[in-house]
Amino acid sequence: MTDKAEDPRVTRARLSGPEQVTKNATVAEISADGTMIVLVKGTNEWVCTPYMLCGATQRSNTDPSDKTSPAIPIGPHWMVTWPFDAAANGLPTTVRDKGAWVMFAGTPYAYLHVCGDPWEGNEYHQGDKAVWTMSYVRQ
Repeated sequence: MTDKAEDPRVTRARLSGPEQVTKNATVAEISADGTMIVLVKGTNEWVCTPYMLCGATQRSNTDPSDKTSPAIPIGPHWMVTWPFDAAANGLPTTVRDKGAWVMFAGTPYAYLHVCGDPWEGNEYHQGDKAVWTMSYVRQ
């Protein structure tokens, strides 16, 4: 049996945020059927999961207890847990391939979902010229 401290899932989860949050957080993963499996029980109110930067699937964007709807594929993302009020802040509530939206808007589980690889894009260097572009693709 592998020591939990050496489990790479625990290591990745502990690196997912600031040490003052992750050091004593519960580390868990979400199984294929949507249940939460605790890998390490923490002592604070935070829960860290190791796979969000690898993408995930979600059954619903509005109902956190939905376990039967078809899976919604979501790319690499960050989850910012805070009581976000989408309407008051003018934030979208629909799943996007990049950008941000409020998941589970109007529920106690609402949080800001920021999708996209955090290392994507070009690095800024002093003197660089900004080129603003926007595109939409419909199928």
